Amino acid sequence: MSDLATLRAALIDLDGTLVDSAPELAAAVDGMLTELGHPPVGEARVRDWVGGGVGVLVEESLRYTLGRAPRDCEREQARTRFRSAYDERVGHSGPVYPGVPAGLERLRGDDLRLACVTNKIRRFTVPMLERLDLARWFDTVVAGDDADALKPDPALLHLAAHRLGVDPAACIMIGDSPIDIEAARRAGMVVWCLRSGYGGGDPIDSAGPDAAFDRFDELAAALVHVRRSD
Repeated sequence: MSDLATLRAALIDLDGTLVDSAPELAAAVDGMLTELGHPPVGEARVRDWVGGGVGVLVEESLRYTLGRAPRDCEREQARTRFRSAYDERVGHSGPVYPGVPAGLERLRGDDLRLACVTNKIRRFTVPMLERLDLARWFDTVVAGDDADALKPDPALLHLAAHRLGVDPAACIMIGDSPIDIEAARRAGMVVWCLRSGYGGGDPIDSAGPDAAFDRFDELAAALVHVRRSD
């Protein structure tokens, strides 16, 4: 793992790191469940399921509602309905966290290449980034269906580094969850986290990131300061 002075790129998670997407994800989940004849689960529960991709979100919501593991046919029907429901909502009600635009601008100003690396599939990732005016900051976007495995597997991180033309050891992963931390460790990258995201209920500090911050602009300022000081 490299020291911060040699970093050339930042790989940045989306849900829970840049955008509080839980409200619109919960609306899509509840819409899906209602169409299937089930009661809604609400935003508080959905927040605990965000981060693992569409499959995990649908699986957990069905498991909670049904009280058992869903059958394959139930799972597939729910995924189809969720995707339709989320298409109508993505990027419309999930606010960008305070400090994100300023933080992204500061990182770009420090000559870091930026990649958005998310378990969210491209069908939803690109519209969200474009509608929230975030796409312009990134040199590349690596979505959940761009590789054979999702985070915490390091495949998406390795793909992002490859697309940026940067050695993985010269990248920092910025995320909000233990999933991001494990993926970064397995990829041999430094990992800094935001406390504002979806850590599964426990403080993200307890998951062992190299550093943790309350706001994205604070993280960006600290990273620039450390790189210039080293």
